[in-house]
Amino acid sequence: MNKKIVVIDLDGTLIKSNSFHKWILFMLKKSFFRNRMDFLKLSFIVVKRAFKLITHTQMKYNILKISEKKCYVSEVDEFIFSLEKDINENVLEIIDKNNINILATAAPEIYAKKFAEKLKFNFWSTTPNTYTNKWFENIRQNKAISLQKILERLGRERCDLVVSDHSDDYEIMKLSKEVVFVKEVPMYILFSLINKEINISSLVVR
Repeated sequence: MNKKIVVIDLDGTLIKSNSFHKWILFMLKKSFFRNRMDFLKLSFIVVKRAFKLITHTQMKYNILKISEKKCYVSEVDEFIFSLEKDINENVLEIIDKNNINILATAAPEIYAKKFAEKLKFNFWSTTPNTYTNKWFENIRQNKAISLQKILERLGRERCDLVVSDHSDDYEIMKLSKEVVFVKEVPMYILFSLINKEINISSLVVR
């Protein structure tokens, strides 16, 4: 019998906050004491985004370029510890060792991979490091493509369950037999999934 394939989003789902926003604050704090030039660069990037002079994707890429320095990578364990305090226990209970568990997130590999390993996920799909040949932000269609590649490795066309908090994950929801929402989503998303004969349910966040 095939194992159940469970796909779980990170931000707002497995944890109750946005991990990348936390990472930005973490980097500002660390760079202030480690490298003032990095601190100024990070601050400038954040200000440019605040005034919509750059896109969110451009901001993420530029912040990650700085984050990937060894002096910051060595601090990742401390950051992961802070994320563990924000875990949604309801969603954590869904992670069963008898399933194939996949973390699918827009969060960067620099910390999301280690977080997935710590929680015993079998696979993970993240925004890759910037030195990757073809860098991309792991959102929407890109997230679905990444998930499809994992499903192909497993010899499956669809997963059994997707757990998410956001309509941005619609593309990966279409690859699932069932979807569990941890927050309210637009009605058009619900009707679209129902029309595709995908089971839908909700999860109350503790």
